[in-house]
Amino acid sequence: MSSGYTGQQGQLVSHESHIMTTSRTPLKNRWGGWFVTGSHGDQLHLGNVLVESAADLRAENLARTGNILNVSSLTDTEPYITPFSDIVALLLIEHQIEVQNLITRVNYYAREVLENGKGNSPETQAELESLSEELVRSLFMVGQPALSSTIAGVSGFTERFNNLGPKDSQGRSLRELDLTDRLFKYPLSYLVYSDAFAALPLQVTEIVATRISEVLLGTDNNADFAHLSEQDRRAIMEILNATSSIRVNPGRE
Repeated sequence: MSSGYTGQQGQLVSHESHIMTTSRTPLKNRWGGWFVTGSHGDQLHLGNVLVESAADLRAENLARTGNILNVSSLTDTEPYITPFSDIVALLLIEHQIEVQNLITRVNYYAREVLENGKGNSPETQAELESLSEELVRSLFMVGQPALSSTIAGVSGFTERFNNLGPKDSQGRSLRELDLTDRLFKYPLSYLVYSDAFAALPLQVTEIVATRISEVLLGTDNNADFAHLSEQDRRAIMEILNATSSIRVNPGRE
């Protein structure tokens, strides 16, 4: 996904301002060129903004163009199936595109390593571990900025997504959203359930599963994972053990 300053005719105003966004991009730099509906408090973004001059990018104007319930005041919505461009859905698609792209990249390069490598040699294993690490960090949402205000959509998307599951016996799911302090209540990506994740080479899924276990069990205490509290780790572990093929054994602590 990209974000850039957009003019009255929908054109890109400046190539220098055009960036590719991920779930790590600050909200203030996201969604230039997009409609955005829903509430986000005092957090600013570039959605709904048509730029004619630098004044249009001042905080007071960005505040005025945010927190709108639908886009009918900005464009003719009659030809479209919905007047919403839900902020929650936009947050989720950025996360999903980021992780999906990494899964695809790891799959491709891991198969190349396995094809050209020397079986289960230490060199091959080290290359696969290096490839897998960025994916592990993305699955755990390392580097995502904290929310400073509660985010809420108005299209019904949040409720539908929360109900998708799968859920454990306590009704918890990796798809359960937080939207007050962070995007997900249990910050491990639901894409561990995806067909693309399941299609990774076995050697890679074993490495990723091992790394997930190390993080959740606390044997990896790298500061990058400090956003995961002890309660987060325990809950994610229990959800995974109940709903996925990844098993985390607390006895390994």
